[in-house]
Amino acid sequence: MVSSEGPFAGKEAASLQLSEGKLIAPDGTAEPLEQAVSRVTKGPLEVYAEHIPQGLPPASMEKVYQG
Repeated sequence: MVSSEGPFAGKEAASLQLSEGKLIAPDGTAEPLEQAVSRVTKGPLEVYAEHIPQGLPPASMEKVYQG
């Protein structure tokens, strides 16, 4: 669930999509990403993402960390 503040209050975070610099809910509610992030932190925000290319087994990411 998203926090109790802002236009996405009570919505499932996993349902939000990022498009053209905005977070967008399935019902069409939208907010610029910069504005949404400013409620979380006034400083830098570190983002960590993993991607397993199509066709590789799910264990591929584990192998990256094992060396």
